[in-house]
Amino acid sequence: MCIRDRVSTQSTGFTSESMWCLLALMALSVRASENGAYYECDATELSNSPEYCVFVKTSSAPSSWPTTLNGVTRYSALPSTSTNYKRELVDISGNALSTTPKPWTEGDNEVYNSSTTKTGADWNYVLIFEAFAPIRNAMMFSPSTISSSTWSTNFSKMFTDCHIKDSDTTGDEGQTVWSTANIYTILADPKGNSKFTGQPTGTGQIHNQVLQWIEEAALDLVCLVTDITDSVCSTIRAEWQLTTGQHSDCWLAGWETVMGYAPVYDSSLVSTSHC
Repeated sequence: MCIRDRVSTQSTGFTSESMWCLLALMALSVRASENGAYYECDATELSNSPEYCVFVKTSSAPSSWPTTLNGVTRYSALPSTSTNYKRELVDISGNALSTTPKPWTEGDNEVYNSSTTKTGADWNYVLIFEAFAPIRNAMMFSPSTISSSTWSTNFSKMFTDCHIKDSDTTGDEGQTVWSTANIYTILADPKGNSKFTGQPTGTGQIHNQVLQWIEEAALDLVCLVTDITDSVCSTIRAEWQLTTGQHSDCWLAGWETVMGYAPVYDSSLVSTSHC
């Protein structure tokens, strides 16, 4: 049942519920990745058979990044009941990350901090990182390990359940931003798939498309479980008919599928209808 009262608006023929959904669709704006210049697909990996796009850094990448990229890292002792609410995210330099729409990037790490206590939306932010980190790392650094069944029944479940990237959209530079289903098609066969084979065509250089899906899908999840004020968050929260301070529970089953156990959270999560 939708959380908004279903009250008719006689002058337009819309209900308040349908008007909210319409506003969400009108507000939709797809973001372009700002980090695409830092990566490219490894040429050697693309020359193999079968070929895969394994991310390596370019000369434009930050100097603090290691020669061999490691991606992002979860806390080493999960599950860890004793550290619940005491885990936080830090960047490559060890600086604490606050709950923001900024994409997670190379060297971001989850650590135990006895002097901190994460609650509510801030703890939800940490939980989303925990389940998203292995998906991000596999897509970028070991795509050959992601079988179609792993993608469809494990990695993609949070996004499917939360209606994130249900269909292809058009980006702010006219590019296609691929759906959850189609990004796997591209990832699994960079040169030979029927959707997109790189830029230039046929090269398998799909890193921008993969990275854009990663960054936008992660942000959409974060939007649903935090109180971030952002135009993108406003859009997807409207699609889920979430009011200020409400956090969706649509990700719980998918989180457990990835992690192998249920999350421990203290936020009051709600079940709402998706427009």
